[in-house]
Amino acid sequence: MLKRLYAAYEAQDAAAMASLLTDDAFVLLPGNRGLAGTHRGRDESAGFFSMVWAQAPDGFELDIHEVLANEHHGLVIVRVTAKRGADRYEEWETHVHELNDGSSAGVFIYLNDCTPAELYFSAPQADA
Repeated sequence: MLKRLYAAYEAQDAAAMASLLTDDAFVLLPGNRGLAGTHRGRDESAGFFSMVWAQAPDGFELDIHEVLANEHHGLVIVRVTAKRGADRYEEWETHVHELNDGSSAGVFIYLNDCTPAELYFSAPQADA
């Protein structure tokens, strides 16, 4: 399930991602600016990923290093790259998922350093 979820994430397929989330799913991203905070519910959680993609109009890539999972939890170690003009976000992230009946009930996103994510994802976007 996690491999399908991350394939949908990289493909920027919000509908496929939403289908793999529980109704009460959450995304928790640490920090104080940009996309930081807790995003609750399937729609708001899927919307979080859409906001990530919107901040990366010139490229979004995931380099999955490791996926570990059991019946209740999943761990994904991933290098995330987002590009917007001359701006670039590139960071190793650790995602800890709560799993429920074959779906993600929530993900805690752990960053090595919150500052690069806060700066990149709170920067104003150029008009399309």
